[in-house]
Amino acid sequence: MPLKISANLDDILQDLYANVLGDYWDRERKHLDNAYQTIPFPFKTIPTPRFSMQLEWNLAELMGYLNTWSSVQKFIVAENYSPLEKVEADLKKRWGDSKVPKKIDWNIYLKVGKVN
Repeated sequence: MPLKISANLDDILQDLYANVLGDYWDRERKHLDNAYQTIPFPFKTIPTPRFSMQLEWNLAELMGYLNTWSSVQKFIVAENYSPLEKVEADLKKRWGDSKVPKKIDWNIYLKVGKVN
């Protein structure tokens, strides 16, 4: 899952990501899902520290971000409706005040190698 907020919201986003949009992601998305470990890499891998990024977004900002996902756009073209309509309603029920920001966490993945 590309982002985390809280247990009571993450299950909704995980369902969207994997089940609703699963077939609409580009094949190469699996590399990100596997933290880049499946990318062919002809170098000796160097361990890296863990990195993450945090932002605070309200529900409208999160929904704007989700709408940029390529899989959401492919879904809309194929199905003639947005999968985010139900997701937004479900998130609103659990978010609390939708104008109050919540911390969003993303892991940042690196694959670093050494050239001999």
